[in-house]
Amino acid sequence: YMMLGISHSVRKNVKRARMSTNRVPLRVDDFVKVINTHFPPEGSSKFNTEPHDLDFFKFKDYCPEAFLRLRRYWGISERIYLAELCGDRDFIQFISNSKSGQFFYYS
Repeated sequence: YMMLGISHSVRKNVKRARMSTNRVPLRVDDFVKVINTHFPPEGSSKFNTEPHDLDFFKFKDYCPEAFLRLRRYWGISERIYLAELCGDRDFIQFISNSKSGQFFYYS
């Protein structure tokens, strides 16, 4: 269930990055930017998310423009990237000893 949310979030944020301005060169801001997106089941006009059948969840996208540029530089297409992260494989969950108590996943 959680992996569906992750997959949904990754696809949404890859689409957002694709629509970015692609400024040249990257700015320092691009290396510290964090985009927080909320995914309520009914969708959200504020976060431009569509309705879905999952419970409410949030997703953080770290340095999306910088990572998009790195993928393009190394020739990793959007199709390959999405297939690797959102394909039919499972994520491996591990719990860190961080104060936040957040879940982390290997892909």
